[in-house]
Amino acid sequence: MINSNRSRAPRWVVWGATALITLGCGLRLANLGQFIPWYDEISTLHHVAAQPEQQIVQSWLGKVQVFADLHQSLAKEPRRRAIDTIRSLATTNAHHPPLYYLLLRLWADWFGNTITSLRAATALMGLLLLPSLFWMLREAAPDRPSLPWIGTVFVALSPLQLLYAQEAREYALWLIFTMLSSGLLLRAVRRSPAGLNHRLPDRDWGLYALALTLCWYSHLFGGLILLAHGLFVLRQAFSQPKHLIGDRLVILRPWLLSAGVTIVAFSPWLWVLRRVADNSIGALQWLATPATGNLNQWAALRSLATTWIDNQASLWQTFPQRSDLWVLLALAIGGAAVVRLIRSPDRPLKWLVLSLIAPFFFGLWLPAFLGDRALAYVVRYQLPAMIALQIAVADWLATQLDRPIQADLGQQRDRPWHHPQPWAIGLVLCLLWASFTSLKARSWQITWWHKGGGSAVAIAKILDTVDRPLVISALAPGEYFALLSHSTSLQRLHNRTVEFWMVADPEQPIWPDRPNVLTIGPSPILRQAIERQRGPLIPLGPSYLQIWRVRSAVSR
Repeated sequence: MINSNRSRAPRWVVWGATALITLGCGLRLANLGQFIPWYDEISTLHHVAAQPEQQIVQSWLGKVQVFADLHQSLAKEPRRRAIDTIRSLATTNAHHPPLYYLLLRLWADWFGNTITSLRAATALMGLLLLPSLFWMLREAAPDRPSLPWIGTVFVALSPLQLLYAQEAREYALWLIFTMLSSGLLLRAVRRSPAGLNHRLPDRDWGLYALALTLCWYSHLFGGLILLAHGLFVLRQAFSQPKHLIGDRLVILRPWLLSAGVTIVAFSPWLWVLRRVADNSIGALQWLATPATGNLNQWAALRSLATTWIDNQASLWQTFPQRSDLWVLLALAIGGAAVVRLIRSPDRPLKWLVLSLIAPFFFGLWLPAFLGDRALAYVVRYQLPAMIALQIAVADWLATQLDRPIQADLGQQRDRPWHHPQPWAIGLVLCLLWASFTSLKARSWQITWWHKGGGSAVAIAKILDTVDRPLVISALAPGEYFALLSHSTSLQRLHNRTVEFWMVADPEQPIWPDRPNVLTIGPSPILRQAIERQRGPLIPLGPSYLQIWRVRSAVSR
């Protein structure tokens, strides 16, 4: 361990970072009920409750109910067993491994199965991400004492990371084990060649295998973390001189063993995923949806910039918008940091960051971006790469802040601003300003504006203008969660005048004969049945909202 003064970050960096990290912790725990739940969070609520979809839908059939009350059926269900949660995932959403949902099921036993309660559990995971990241950076770059502080501040105040630290989904847990497994890998690799007589450090590699397994059980793309670590280990092994074959094997052999243990440990869920592969492929098919006018590509660039700044009105606007200047500037800073890292001397941090970025960038983001597919803007699938990008910027700045300023100023008294430290401090302040601006813009919102939440509120407001509307629906794949999401929007806006009716048989739709009958995003079967009986549906509001008025039987 290095104990010299040069291994310590400047005191002002430590105190300033401590204050900002504390602020980031507070923001993760604040206003957990602010945003209206969206589709995926309703899915989490459903899996934690472990209720069969058919059971709830059967309770809706043929009854006039207050639409705003539908979502409460999940919170009122008696608690089930852990195996029921696993079975619920395995049958409908096997592409979501069960670790996060099992932890939330235990949490719900004590604090209730509500969206705010589940978000609180996720917020605690978001808090744990910060010390995990700090420790990993200490392991990665002991010669960069400011790096853990700056990197943790960037993640603590990142608009993107704050969003996923409060959303009732598994991404915060995935990032925790990504950071822990990466730190354990760095420790194991560093100790392997230096061990006594090259003795295998079983404890380090065993802990690494455990963390990597938990990472994979947190998110299916934990497999990409395994791939990224493999790239890192290969680079470290083959950086050894050719005549030191033993040193290469000391690194490669235990990693291959750890990777094998991880694959075997995850194989039961791989078997489950294989059995329901068609369901998972169908659920993720929308990610391959192309857009017109390159909207997905511009949305992808804007979503990447949310790592630093998140104040645009919508991802899906034509280019250019006023906020796009800041988007391009944020992307330029990130790109410059990666280029600088590539050109920097060899060290473990460099190859770990590049290894974490490569599988997500070349395997997911770039092909989707070039094909203008929806996957390009779904930044939650690239969160480990986003943190790696933040680390690259933090390393760039820490390199400048850790340089002794006195010597250079002694040589450049006439031009002190040529020293890199003031510029690094200025860039840090600009990035912090962008984060605070984004947090201010986000503080008054009630929806996940880039997750379709705005559409749910728009639909709720349209329903509020209709006199005693009756919304009809029918059994259809995927419609169940959408209905519950609309129910939460109406409940949040205190609209209890909207009633709901579920049709038992779409081929013979029977509902109370009354005016102002509507349908939201009807399935093709229900729509065809309605149009055969009542004629074409009448759009109500913008077409993308998919809300339609059914012609009255009296008027025909």
